[in-house]
Amino acid sequence: ANRHPVMMGGVQKKARVADGGLDGPARLAALRKQMTAHSVDAFIVPSDDPHQSEYVATCFERRAYISGFKGSSGTAVVTATRALLWTDGRYFLQA
Repeated sequence: ANRHPVMMGGVQKKARVADGGLDGPARLAALRKQMTAHSVDAFIVPSDDPHQSEYVATCFERRAYISGFKGSSGTAVVTATRALLWTDGRYFLQA
C-alpha cells in the first residue's frame, strides 16, 4: 500500500493510505459508490485542511488524491456523472 508522511508528536511517521492501489478513475468510482450508498448527490473536495493552513500536510491532500490536480489552490466537486475542478488562472494548463 502507498504510504505518506504524517507528523505525529513532532516525529514524522508513514501513514497507510487506504486506496488499495487504485488509480484516478477507480478512486472516483469508489467515491461514487459510497455517495450512492449514503444518498449523497454531490461531494465537495476542498484544498484546505481543518486549520486553514497555507500549505497542507500530505494526509490532507484530498483534492489531489481524488482529482490528480496537485496545484496549491482549487476545489473539486464530484457528482454521479461529473467530476469538476475550480482553480485560478495560475493552473490553467495543469487543470
